[in-house]
Amino acid sequence: MISKKMQEALVEQINAELFSAYLYLAMAAQFEAQNLKGMARWMEVQAKEEDPTLDIRPMTLEGCVVRMADTISYVGRDIEDAIRLGLIVRDDLPADCKRLLGETNGTIVYHLVEDLVACSLRKPYVCFTPEKGEALRRLKEFNQQYIYQNLKVKEQTPKVKLMFELLFERSQ
Repeated sequence: MISKKMQEALVEQINAELFSAYLYLAMAAQFEAQNLKGMARWMEVQAKEEDPTLDIRPMTLEGCVVRMADTISYVGRDIEDAIRLGLIVRDDLPADCKRLLGETNGTIVYHLVEDLVACSLRKPYVCFTPEKGEALRRLKEFNQQYIYQNLKVKEQTPKVKLMFELLFERSQ
């Protein structure tokens, strides 16, 4: 268990960061209303630093590519890890996703990257074809339901919590 003093300090820090995140978002909205787009985006980035769970869009084309690359790399990798851990079997994957993207991390990455490049070529934005974009959305939904929210994973939460408590306790 972490000490009461450490727990209070952590709660105070989290509250301060959440307050700051929402303050930055309020300022972003004000800048947006004044048509100061650059300042609005900067405030959103500051908010994201305070609360990483905020869903904020990238400000540049390069940022969009990084975000899409991150999504592409994790969606198939998480499936492979879940299969290895016995959370799912390959046959559980949605049939339409397997047909369009394949059923291994390598084929999923290949099909998504190929589609992203072909669809985005000579455009001022990056995108997937509607079919591949929808297959990716469904695969992310599948991962959420059958991997991230899996009861076998949730049952491990107390162990993970204990590991963090021990880690913080030893670092005091």
